[in-house]
Amino acid sequence: MALKFGEFGTKAGTLQQLYGRLRSAKVLPLVITSRDELAHSQAALLARIAELRCERLIVRSSSRSEDTASTSNAGAFLSLANIPADDTKALLEAIEQVGASMPESSDEILIQPMLDSIALCGVGFSVDKESSAPYFCISYDTSGDNASVTSGSTNAISYFVQYRSAPCSEPLMARVVALISELESIFSCRALDVEFAFVKAEGQCSEVDSRNFESQAQNVFCSQVAGGRIFDEKAGLCSGEQGDKTRGLSTQRAANSPLYRKKPTPEPSQAESPQLELYCLQVRPLVMQHKRDLYEMITPRALERLSKRIKALSAPHPNVLGQKAIFGVMPDWNPAEIIGLKPKRLALSLYKEIVTDGVWAYQRDNYGYRNLRSHPLMHSFLGIPYIDVRVSFNSFIPKHLDKDIATKLVDYYLKALESAPESHDKVEFDIVFSCYDFSTPKRLRKLLEHGFNDNELKRVEFALLNLTNSVLAPDSGLYLKDLEKSKKLESRYSAIVDSSLSLYDKIYWLLEECKRFGTLPFAGVARAAFIAMQILRSLVEIGFLTAKEMQSFLASLNTQAKQLGRDMARLQEDGLEDFLARYGHLRAGSYDITSPRYDEGFGYYFGGETGGGGEQLKRVGFGAKNGDYCGESAVTHAQVRAFDSPCKAPFLSPKSNREPLAQTSTQSPNSSSTILESQAESEKPKSNREQVCLESSDLDSSSSSLRDTAPAVAWQSISPDLESNKLESSIDCHDLPSKSRNDSFFSHCERSEAIHKDALESSIDSSALAGSTSDKLTLSQDRLRALDSLLKEHGLEICASDLLIFLQQAIEGRESVKFAFSKLLSKALSYIKELGESLQIPASDMAHLDIKSILSLYASLYKESPKERFLQEIAANKQEYDLTCALKLPPLITKPEEVFAFFSSKVIPNFITQKLAIGKAIELDSTTQQNLQGSIVLIKSADPGYDYLFTKDIAGFITCYGGSNSHMAIRASELQIPAVIGVGEHAYQAYANASKIQIDCQAQQIVCL
Repeated sequence: MALKFGEFGTKAGTLQQLYGRLRSAKVLPLVITSRDELAHSQAALLARIAELRCERLIVRSSSRSEDTASTSNAGAFLSLANIPADDTKALLEAIEQVGASMPESSDEILIQPMLDSIALCGVGFSVDKESSAPYFCISYDTSGDNASVTSGSTNAISYFVQYRSAPCSEPLMARVVALISELESIFSCRALDVEFAFVKAEGQCSEVDSRNFESQAQNVFCSQVAGGRIFDEKAGLCSGEQGDKTRGLSTQRAANSPLYRKKPTPEPSQAESPQLELYCLQVRPLVMQHKRDLYEMITPRALERLSKRIKALSAPHPNVLGQKAIFGVMPDWNPAEIIGLKPKRLALSLYKEIVTDGVWAYQRDNYGYRNLRSHPLMHSFLGIPYIDVRVSFNSFIPKHLDKDIATKLVDYYLKALESAPESHDKVEFDIVFSCYDFSTPKRLRKLLEHGFNDNELKRVEFALLNLTNSVLAPDSGLYLKDLEKSKKLESRYSAIVDSSLSLYDKIYWLLEECKRFGTLPFAGVARAAFIAMQILRSLVEIGFLTAKEMQSFLASLNTQAKQLGRDMARLQEDGLEDFLARYGHLRAGSYDITSPRYDEGFGYYFGGETGGGGEQLKRVGFGAKNGDYCGESAVTHAQVRAFDSPCKAPFLSPKSNREPLAQTSTQSPNSSSTILESQAESEKPKSNREQVCLESSDLDSSSSSLRDTAPAVAWQSISPDLESNKLESSIDCHDLPSKSRNDSFFSHCERSEAIHKDALESSIDSSALAGSTSDKLTLSQDRLRALDSLLKEHGLEICASDLLIFLQQAIEGRESVKFAFSKLLSKALSYIKELGESLQIPASDMAHLDIKSILSLYASLYKESPKERFLQEIAANKQEYDLTCALKLPPLITKPEEVFAFFSSKVIPNFITQKLAIGKAIELDSTTQQNLQGSIVLIKSADPGYDYLFTKDIAGFITCYGGSNSHMAIRASELQIPAVIGVGEHAYQAYANASKIQIDCQAQQIVCL
């Protein structure tokens, strides 16, 4: 039956009716056949194909079971590209293979010319495919591969998001928007999936940057109309003969706003670039059944207000250094990791209350950084939490550093992040200098390329050194005071819980004590732990330790995650009651009231009913079989891989970058049990400097010389008061004598190596828990002396033994303090839930209540009852949350205009360990009740509340958000469980839809099997 123009048919039928009729793009000529025709009219078919007059062909499936409103079957059937048009045998074989991949012999087979000289190709959605939010969502690739976006065979895919009611200022993206809009009007359909390609004229450069299309496509055709009809977006239907008008959600409402004023729409002949031609390769309806429809939730006015607010916050501030502001969801206290990208109001306000409104700044000030008290670190942009990165960067400046130098540093940090947005989740590793380590002098040299001089570098270095020494001090280190302070948490907790205070009062005081004795000291210990990790990494970078030795040290630490595993292993022996008494307060979402505690949902977390044991508990294991446990066996049957699957291998970095680390993984299993002691003894005596560098062969050759990382100044020649002492930038640090200083702080370090071993050997042997082979770090006397010399050379006022103790105490302490304060936070959430029950308000509704509304009742009494006030606020916040769910913003906002349209930053995930794991892909959510053993688990955020996963014998895990220094990254490193942290939203959705996943951490690759 022939299609009427504007009706969806098969893939081929739809393209056929568009051929020669689209105004905004071209459609390739096509031949439609089937296996039935191939069997009876082969000659006639070949004659029709010859009329295409091309050298190469693509043969595509066009089944009736594809591209419908209820199912797309994307990639279910075969397509074959680059078939030589003059090779009859190959062509007929291709047609037969594609036809055989479809269920019916009458299913159509689509044959078209292959496009040459593709400059850019991709897929555009007319709305958000999960929520119908009013955005054009475009994925594209400039590699020239016309299947890269749909197949996911490259990591070069970029993303562009455009709010529908705002004009598009990106010329080529605007042409795609115009194409989608015309197709919407033709098919009277608001939810479309459109494949497209730009083809460059002969002789054009093959490299195309979608952000610099102005020179290639001026005067973009933005007509929203086809066939004299205008599309009614609310009804999803064509409204008939409305004339040649511009279409939009709020066209009339937005017309008076300067943000939406457009130039007159040019004619198509003026709009099309003579250099790049746009082709429509496929169009089909998006399957939106059973999905939320949030199309109407976002209005131009809401986005205009947000844009103005960002502009206001970006203006110069008298008490904050830096010319502009940047906002991100992952820098610093990374809210996307802890509370999620779109948290409900209670979780968001709780995080602000106990961390980001004040506590964070008090800690930085206490530890010697600039005073940013009274400056909130996190802002809520229509419900999405964003860190004020300029404020964060200010807070990493040592407080005694000269203001002019500090200002230059902040501006440098901001520019560096803007030029490398993929570093937004690892700013402290890639951009900021927040402490001193063995690589600091070398790393600071790059500032010379950004307007700094040698004198300024020396001042920065000295300020960082002083600050770091104040943290490291063996007897008076700031982190030690915080560890001691946190020990009061348990008694404070008991006093409140056991009291006769009302629920309102208990909630108030639990959170107050949580701030004073929990999150404040935690912030300090976490800062010390970061410094510890920086020092460890720098020891690897300069060649003193190998990467394997660092991993061995981390694996040897006795953390809460390991203690949880040990206690789970003894659960039948010790009983469930003792286990829940210690761990019952934990919950997967630490700030989420709807997330059950361990003592409320033991069966959900651990696979057995609360109080039950026996076989259920025997299934609970620990670790991941040394990381090489592959879960289910690999695919053993032939499997057609979906071309439209976007997750085959999206992350594959150059292997050369990994080769230095790969060398260490080829050692024998027992080689990690000793740290070069035998090697040191077998070789002839060496100087301290040579001894330190014994392991440099395991790293890049550029790391082999410690002279490359020597301090930029000799400490004896510098006055401690660098703020008033002007230094000559021409000083040659190598000509200056070594620093002469008081070594009294080493007096207590004249201990034997045995004391050092006692301090570290108290940590758990990782082999019993993570499946590794005796990976305990021990250093010989020669290497301890070499480390002492290295510390003196750099001016770090701590001896080798105490440094190793610091590394252990800081990293373990971070987890223990987090564990302790989460008990108060979790109990407060339980009381809030209990309060809701007393008012007949379910926890799912209490999740939309701002914590300040509850805390205000401690000292204020209002006319209305709390229930009435709560219900009014909950209703309003629920409506706001619908807007939040529909909203699409970039992970890093560098300018107000990005509220309306943005290019998504390239996501660079963080691979943990160098191991490989294969398993069934299971996305963890509130309904997950299945056995996780041997699976690759997917979780949205790297929240430490998911510690229970480490007792489930999983093969590995993937998170949507999280950075290289996140809680889950640290735990995965400690337990040597393969993990990929922070893959980004687009890739995460693809992995969540996969049936089986392989994680190859050494190759930095994820493959959907």
